[in-house]
Amino acid sequence: FLPHLGLNLDEGDFASLLSHLKTEYMPALCVAGRAFEHSLDPAADDVDFIWANLSVSLDKVSDGELVSILEDFPAKDENIYDPGAYPEWPRPEDWPNDSPWPVDPTSLPPSGGIQCNVCHQSNCPCDLCHERNCHCTAIRHETPPRIRNYNDKYGGKNRGLQAIAKEAGQIAYSEGTIIAFLTGTLAPPNTYDNGQCIQVDRGDILGEPTVAQINCAESGNISRLFNHSCDPLARFKGMRVSGKFRIAIVAEENIYDGEEITVHYSQQYWRREKCRCPVCRLAGDTSFMARRSPSITGKGR
Repeated sequence: FLPHLGLNLDEGDFASLLSHLKTEYMPALCVAGRAFEHSLDPAADDVDFIWANLSVSLDKVSDGELVSILEDFPAKDENIYDPGAYPEWPRPEDWPNDSPWPVDPTSLPPSGGIQCNVCHQSNCPCDLCHERNCHCTAIRHETPPRIRNYNDKYGGKNRGLQAIAKEAGQIAYSEGTIIAFLTGTLAPPNTYDNGQCIQVDRGDILGEPTVAQINCAESGNISRLFNHSCDPLARFKGMRVSGKFRIAIVAEENIYDGEEITVHYSQQYWRREKCRCPVCRLAGDTSFMARRSPSITGKGR
């Protein structure tokens, strides 16, 4: 069945098609259809189905599996911390001695923090407003990034995020703008090696301990789709926002309408394979990558 043929179905043909659908699958199909319909609104976020995140041939999965992957990818605005998931989570080196452990590793300990340059507190709850109980994480840009397939750019790139401005040719994100915060499931450092994780180094705590890993493989927002470039338009930045330590994606320079928003995955990531970004392909090696490798540690870096 070719998708474009559905536009030519008359009422009888459509009724015949429905009769061949299994009743138990209808609720899931309706949910997927409504999600897709909602995504057609220019002001709505793109729909992100589970199947789009999998490298599987849809003609080789069962009907039941196919229906299950029609669901939305589990999107989360906050990192997930399950204290029972890793009962042996080791206490990080340089974690403040008078602070409890185990605890959410992105929480703000009562002591041991680096003094804020604005409010001069070592336990400043937010680098953006320096207030408690704020809503600075509720970033909602008038034109959010859009999911786009970049397979045509070079092999193995897959989906990415495109900057969209209110009008063509305009700046979508000015230099220094927080585009989004990366979210996923928190796990002990070095638990996963799936290419979909980022280490959390607490640059806001003396000693800058590595406290966790954000795993984006099973849950998280669309920030996990930012592609790599050795000459990126954005960077990861660790910062305190709304009472938690978070990983922000910040524009390195003005990002214009239609440009792909890219970040640097770090040298450690590219130990697994050779970088294929346009910069390295043109240079013929990865020497440029080593000069642009960023750090997600450090308050205000």
